[in-house]
Amino acid sequence: MLSNAKPNEWDILALQEPWFDHLGKTRANPKWSVTYPTPKGRDDLPHPRSIILVNTNIPTESITQIPIDSNDITAIKINTKHKTLTIINVYIANNNKNTITALQDAWETRETEFMPTTNTELLLLGDFNRHHPTWEGISNTHLTSPDRLLNPLLDLIINMRLKQALPKGTPTLQARNGGQWTRLDNVWRNAESPSTIITCDIQSNLLPTKTDHLPIVTILDLQYHLITTPRRFNFKQANWEKYEEILEERLNCSETLNRPSFQSAEGLEEAVNKLYRILQDVTKETIPMIKPLPHLKRWWNNDLTLKRKEKNHTSAARFEWRGTPDHPAHEEFRKISREYARDIDTAKANHWKEWIEEVQGNDLWTVNKYMNSSPSNFSCQRIPQLKQINGTKTKTSKEKAERLAQVFFPIPRDTLESLPPFIERDPPKAPPNEFTIFTAERVEEALGKLKPHKAPGNSRILNAALKQCAVTLSPFLAKIYTAICQLNYYPHKFRNINQIVIHKPGRPSYEEANAYRPIALIETIAKVQSAIITEDLSYICEKNGLLPKNQFGG
Repeated sequence: MLSNAKPNEWDILALQEPWFDHLGKTRANPKWSVTYPTPKGRDDLPHPRSIILVNTNIPTESITQIPIDSNDITAIKINTKHKTLTIINVYIANNNKNTITALQDAWETRETEFMPTTNTELLLLGDFNRHHPTWEGISNTHLTSPDRLLNPLLDLIINMRLKQALPKGTPTLQARNGGQWTRLDNVWRNAESPSTIITCDIQSNLLPTKTDHLPIVTILDLQYHLITTPRRFNFKQANWEKYEEILEERLNCSETLNRPSFQSAEGLEEAVNKLYRILQDVTKETIPMIKPLPHLKRWWNNDLTLKRKEKNHTSAARFEWRGTPDHPAHEEFRKISREYARDIDTAKANHWKEWIEEVQGNDLWTVNKYMNSSPSNFSCQRIPQLKQINGTKTKTSKEKAERLAQVFFPIPRDTLESLPPFIERDPPKAPPNEFTIFTAERVEEALGKLKPHKAPGNSRILNAALKQCAVTLSPFLAKIYTAICQLNYYPHKFRNINQIVIHKPGRPSYEEANAYRPIALIETIAKVQSAIITEDLSYICEKNGLLPKNQFGG
């Protein structure tokens, strides 16, 4: 299904009976964020039979999960520009009413959580596994589920004040025995609020290979606040000769950067800002942007694309001839689907085998990373609503950031005056040393040691540019580093640190702020100076025995 669901066209995928591996992980990709039922992870429950995938273009702070004590129900609320959208995705077993009971209890006790305003668009959708003339086609009016299974569902629909969004008689499933088309899947909406549904219908040509339920596509007239992801520069495709030629010309033409020295903090700030502007301008002019790639797996090939089109075509033909069970379109579809599924498995196996056989150099570390990485569903991981100290939960991204900052950077409880005095006994002594001297050669050597593709800071100036242009940049950086130490002033550009929050693996709940840790992305040019000073300090400490013999690490 993911191969057909293009992230630039689809916003939400509600899946029932999704695939899970032996570690309890489903599969997605970084374009989607997976929402599981609330009880997922409990040892006494089987794998969930309902999940919702949300496009990462929808802001995290707009999404709220509604907790329901059932492994077969996933419910979320999305705040759009003009109204709230509530989606309840359910899987109802064909031999019990447990899912219906759980949803009924949640609705009766927390209706306002599902319908916060009268302007809320509520959708109840999924695999209901129930037959009734209300939604079955004319040819299936004789199909009715037992009262003990059907009546609880009808009561729930009445209590929730719902009406059908998917037109009556639209088939969604072909029975394995006899090939009769029936309606087990459904889409219901709140009858009391103005409808935002533009269309709700099946799309027979998108039937996946290993399922027998037709996908239902619903288009809503809603607008959400779109997240725009900044495009990145493709430094791996850079023309470095052209880059350095333009950079050298502009640096030499800059009156600010070619002063003998910088005598004031204002002059230093002006020089640093000028250097950054030149580097950023040259980068924009000469480095190509990374083109957003379509969602394709590495093992995907042109033959699979053609086979998928053939499968979609035969799927549509099979549905068109659904009233004629003996039509050859049905057998043709089954044949093509089997071939398509087999070709996918073969392509995956062959790609992995060929890559392993040809791996060399740094790819060995990539293989090790894949084999030892923590289990994942490969989706985009979002930060959910975090628990606050007062028992409430964060609602906006700003509140999440403030809560994380409280955990990452706690305010000291004790003042310096309240701490006991520190008495130093027999401290190690060292002769006075001159502070670090920044020469062009020393800076050039430090630039040459940089790892080219480490994550940059806010300026997006990559180490690769500094390393490739080390000879050109080193004289200018040496003057800037020297002025920083002489003036005892640190430029504002160097102070900008981008704190990235990542998950700590294997935590039981990611609603706790201590389940995350920060990573600081410091400006690359600032880190070069820090590396040179650290090298000198380490040498002085070791030469004069300033560190204890049992000192390891920082």
